[in-house]
Amino acid sequence: IKGRYKALTAPYKVTIHFMPLIADANFPHVGLAFYSSVSTKVEGIHVVNSSHVHYVEVAKSTNPTTYSSSPAAIRADNAGHWIRWLQIEDNNTNIIFRYSCNGKMWIDAFSEARGTFFSGGNTPTGAMFYANAANATYDALIHVKHWLEQ
Repeated sequence: IKGRYKALTAPYKVTIHFMPLIADANFPHVGLAFYSSVSTKVEGIHVVNSSHVHYVEVAKSTNPTTYSSSPAAIRADNAGHWIRWLQIEDNNTNIIFRYSCNGKMWIDAFSEARGTFFSGGNTPTGAMFYANAANATYDALIHVKHWLEQ
């Protein structure tokens, strides 16, 4: 994963407006994630291409290079080209992943208790946006047009 990390203290909500450039290959993705600088775990929401179909996916990685699982994958088909807003929230109790086509109407993709994946005191220490080519021949790129912390 190539990304940019910012340390934050919960509770917080981060919203990005972005433009993705992902190849028509399997699994390149760009998105927004929680990151723990203690455990190096990553849990994020991203737009991914899989077999010529776009998905909005929530994925967990035990470190920035080791995928673990995907608790949510929403087939976006052509709407995947229009999903340009992602949001993550850590309210000190739950972590919530949202997406939007316009930045005003949000769809909850997934939520869970804060300690479910980030357990044993390794809670999220901040947020990051990222691009991952996922072994594709071409790069995955993300152009972040706007970053809002609340």
